[in-house]
Amino acid sequence: DVSAALLAHIRKVAEGQIGKSLTKAVISVPAYFDAIAVGTTLEAAKRAGFSDRRPCPPGPFPTRWRPPRPS
Repeated sequence: DVSAALLAHIRKVAEGQIGKSLTKAVISVPAYFDAIAVGTTLEAAKRAGFSDRRPCPPGPFPTRWRPPRPS
């Protein structure tokens, strides 16, 4: 319930900043999460209003994401 509330708040803030409804999310989970913990995390995302949830396996990724620059 706490995870779902936190994700819902993050979604609401993001929607306010970009002015569009968000329905998709990439959910990153720690490497030590087992299948049950990953499933619970994805269920929290569903309760937060994300209809398309994609788990992101642990691995090297950028520490900061930047939107692409317009051409």
